[in-house]
Amino acid sequence: MKLDIRKYFDSINHEILFKQLQHKIKDCIVLQIFRKIIESYQTESRKGLPIGNLTSQYFANYYLSFFDRYVQQKLSVLGYVRYMDDMVLWHNSKEKLKEVNQKIEFLSNELLLTLKVESINKTNQGLSFLGYRVFPNKTKLNKRSKKRFIEKATIYENNLKTEKWTQAEYQQHILPLLAYTRYAETKGLREKVFNEKGY
Repeated sequence: MKLDIRKYFDSINHEILFKQLQHKIKDCIVLQIFRKIIESYQTESRKGLPIGNLTSQYFANYYLSFFDRYVQQKLSVLGYVRYMDDMVLWHNSKEKLKEVNQKIEFLSNELLLTLKVESINKTNQGLSFLGYRVFPNKTKLNKRSKKRFIEKATIYENNLKTEKWTQAEYQQHILPLLAYTRYAETKGLREKVFNEKGY
């Protein structure tokens, strides 16, 4: 079962987040700094974190940490993965996953969050997650990531050919792009793109 939260960063409640931080951190000065950072931005009354801030990544991850513990310790799922607000839960029973989803909805209400409609699928049909299509025995890029890879490779090549970038600048951009694709079965795609682009 795949879940995610609607407008997650915009929905994080300042007071709930700060109370969570108070349980973890006892230094008053640090807490004052964190409160100023949290209250420096809002999408609506006392809600929201700016997506680009480094502290927002930590705060947003921590906001769901007790949610992680609840799922792992209380809901008896066979597997659980979360990256920020994207979650995947595994079980052999579809009915069990639906039951778990009802409990998770209640929990999300406690955090004043709204879950999107869940997606339940068989593992052998693959799972779209973080730009990949994950199967039990292999991982592929999903269509969107594949398209983005081809587009970026083309742009980077043009920047190099037109001398907008130096060779060093080109390598600085192309290497992370390649590293992302190597987590999936993309050897054929990389060879095709590089040969066609003249790399």
